Amino acid sequence: MGIEILPGLYEIALQMKEKFEKVTSNFHLERRDRPVVDFLLGSFLSDLQWLDGDVIFANSTCFEAATMSRLHELAAKGMKKGAVFVTLSRPLLSAESRSEPFEVVWEGRQKMSWGGADCFLHLKTR
Repeated sequence: MGIEILPGLYEIALQMKEKFEKVTSNFHLERRDRPVVDFLLGSFLSDLQWLDGDVIFANSTCFEAATMSRLHELAAKGMKKGAVFVTLSRPLLSAESRSEPFEVVWEGRQKMSWGGADCFLHLKTR
């Protein structure tokens, strides 16, 4: 599930979803085995359906410290143990600069469409 707050980017996401579904329809998978991709127009701070995910990605390069702290709080309370949370530019930290209940299991620089970005993979440990 993707949550996009900007209407223009939400529309682009829906176009990409359509292309993805066309490509995956050629895989001849049973309907129950096909990947499900959904997008919402809204805010991840209030639309909390993402907490059920196995892998969460936040393009967090421009997020302020308060937003990252709130994101950490929501994820710490709502994500299941063993889920992975990927952030860009900064790790997922609480207001006290603690990462618990997450462990950064990988970090590195990755090429993005706009240039390089530091990536952090967090594992929810409890």
